[in-house]
Amino acid sequence: MTNHIKTTAPILLLPPELWLLIALYAKAPAALRLCATSRAAWHILANEQSLWQRMYYATFSGDTAELFWLETYRAHMAERTGVDAGQVQLDWRHAILMRRQTEANWRAGQCVQRACRVVKTQGARETWSPTEFTPYELLLSNSASGMLYAAAAMEDDAVCEPFQVQIDGEPSEETLGACVCSVTSRCALLYTWSLRQKGSHLWARRLTGGPAWKLAQGAMLIDQRDRWVLVRQTMHRTTPARWLLLDTEREAVPYHLAVLDAFDPVDHGGKADERLPGRSYEDACIVSADQNRVVVCAINKHMGKVCVKVLAVVFDQNASTSCSIRTEGGQDGAMSACVQTTRTIDCGTARVPDESSNMLTVYALDHNHVYVKSGECRSLSNINIVLNVNAPNCDQAYSIVADRDEEPGRHAFKHGWMDNIMQHFAVSLAHRQLLAMIPYHSAASQNGCTRVHLLRFDDGAMVRSYQLLGRGAMKHILGDLVLTSTNSSEGSSVLLFDAFAGVSVRVIYAGAYSPYAGLSVVSPVHLFTSWPIEQEQSTGTERRTEFFRSLLGGRKEPDAQHIRWFDFMPSALIQNKKHYAYLRLPSNIICNSPPNSPMSYTPCGNASTLPCKASQAMSSMRAAVYMSRIAIAQNTHESI
Repeated sequence: MTNHIKTTAPILLLPPELWLLIALYAKAPAALRLCATSRAAWHILANEQSLWQRMYYATFSGDTAELFWLETYRAHMAERTGVDAGQVQLDWRHAILMRRQTEANWRAGQCVQRACRVVKTQGARETWSPTEFTPYELLLSNSASGMLYAAAAMEDDAVCEPFQVQIDGEPSEETLGACVCSVTSRCALLYTWSLRQKGSHLWARRLTGGPAWKLAQGAMLIDQRDRWVLVRQTMHRTTPARWLLLDTEREAVPYHLAVLDAFDPVDHGGKADERLPGRSYEDACIVSADQNRVVVCAINKHMGKVCVKVLAVVFDQNASTSCSIRTEGGQDGAMSACVQTTRTIDCGTARVPDESSNMLTVYALDHNHVYVKSGECRSLSNINIVLNVNAPNCDQAYSIVADRDEEPGRHAFKHGWMDNIMQHFAVSLAHRQLLAMIPYHSAASQNGCTRVHLLRFDDGAMVRSYQLLGRGAMKHILGDLVLTSTNSSEGSSVLLFDAFAGVSVRVIYAGAYSPYAGLSVVSPVHLFTSWPIEQEQSTGTERRTEFFRSLLGGRKEPDAQHIRWFDFMPSALIQNKKHYAYLRLPSNIICNSPPNSPMSYTPCGNASTLPCKASQAMSSMRAAVYMSRIAIAQNTHESI
């Protein structure tokens, strides 16, 4: 011990500026391990927000669920501080703790029940139905008018009247039948159908509310990430479809990806006489995106093989003249763009049928890997390909390396793999670089269970296999947690499931009774629920009547419908310490992973318990030191 102190003593005498430079150029987990070596290092780096921000993104993946949680955390901080959400300065060290505790709250079933009572149409039994959660609102559909409405997602019991979502600059018919097609980390995307113009419109609406504005007409949403939206636009039946990249912040003009409108087989080793007029790329996705750069991956099939093209679109007010393709037109002060083809990939012996019924679909698994599947329907695939489109030295075609005798039907690429096993895509665990797949012909499916395989992104090797009770449809929550549904003679229910360990965490009984509770009306922070009608009539009716009558000043309460949901954010628990609401759980819930599982944990007993898991990059001993220092440093914040 004395020798260790003598060895590290000169290092600790370094000036604070050098410590900050070391933390700047080192990886975030390594810099935090450095903090665990001494109290002096901790005091120097503990409040370095850039370090904690890098640690946050190194620990949690940047998928849709994680981005949703971060925006919800920003919304809660804005509510607590009373400032606009855009002006909130995040404490990234506190954000790491809150993110871990949110996942622990899901596992422990600890949440705050939020509710509002919305006025019903006279004589109607069920007028409002939930559609989607945003970090700030619960979007509702009115069955009587067909209109889309919104209610605050952080409301406590109150009588409220949802306000109608406004469509900017359009007549009232545009709002008829408006539906939510996606919620991103920046906005909510809406679809409307115009009777006057006989076509669909795509709209964007800020998460904090306000009117929606038009993004494109006759456009089909393909993918979205951050502020960017990829669509395929068809204005008329006689004109070919074209690919557009849209900015929901309206700082960049709509960019026409003309390079994807016409598929050229010459780019993929084909011949010029094989060109077909009007043929474009079949599908595309956004691999990565930031403020001014978007990477798009497009796929098509040609002569029985899969062809992939990767584009980098750079937006700037002064786009470089060296770019191969530039935007046409533009607005004063708006960002223009240029596009460069960074990869042209030929998957070699990955043979797929050329029939039109055999569809190709591509998904971005993370910032590097894409998943391509081929099949006659979008839910079932008979060919699965995973590629690392950002791997070095892969500017040209990929080639098959070898078959794997231990895994028949699977082939290895230089920068990916493929198999021809008929299976379903279940969920992507990007933080673990794992893909959950469900084989179609599974012997376990005969007894009500489904077999799930966990495959690595890089080589497709099977890491784990387990049985899942139910159909296998999964809705990602946070980390390893997913929601899955089951059907039995007693009714349907919703399970909280650990997709990595392969165990059920708990049963959410609300799914067995509610006509709305399911996998769709849920977010990484919220869970919609509806109580049985019998329970409404038998428990708490008098107390609720008295409560709402007091809100109305003694007047008779209006005919209103109860809308309830659960909030798992730790900051919500802090503000409502005396009003905890727990999920209705059976006494024999399963809370432990199998022995020797790296995901075994101790169920949290109350909301003040700190998570006991550290980053995967840290050893168990240093993780304990790291978490203890976090607990000591947390005294400047409210206890979770």
